[in-house]
Amino acid sequence: YGGLMMVAPKYQSQAEMTIVAKGASHSLGDKTNSPDSLTIKMDKEAINTHVRALQSPDLIARIAEQMELGGKREFNSALGPVDAFDTVTRLVGLGGPRPGESERDRVLNALFKNLEIYSAKESRFIGVRATSIDPELSAEIANRVAETYRNSLASAATQEVDDQQKVLQGKIDKLMPEVAAIETEVERYRG
Repeated sequence: YGGLMMVAPKYQSQAEMTIVAKGASHSLGDKTNSPDSLTIKMDKEAINTHVRALQSPDLIARIAEQMELGGKREFNSALGPVDAFDTVTRLVGLGGPRPGESERDRVLNALFKNLEIYSAKESRFIGVRATSIDPELSAEIANRVAETYRNSLASAATQEVDDQQKVLQGKIDKLMPEVAAIETEVERYRG
């Protein structure tokens, strides 16, 4: 009981994402039989690809920077102990920051330790579970990971559409003189 009193309580929050294929219906309750309303099933490899992308160090580093986790003791051991148990382990020489470890590395290691990203078996849901000594922070981390990934997918789709528009615009620009010449021939023929 005394040992447990020395450890700070941990809170766990969870966010879930649904992964559907491009062009699929996003409403799970859509019961119409039109071809546009069919949900395209993704295989488990595609879901696992999203899970791996959510675990990307670049994505997690961006979130840690946005949330300024480097200024919190829980994620930066150089700032001091989190609880009495951490203080005791530091006195014994088992805790604390490692020599030569950068602040970014400390924050990322702590965040990866407190973050679990998983896919449920036979499901298109991906769960993001975050643990922290602050219940609001754990919820914010889980939600931020899901939102940041969703936004990165949306911006990638927008970029893809923009790239396709540029390619098509080039083809249109090439065909414009040809169309103008054909229209001139049609007008001359009518005349």
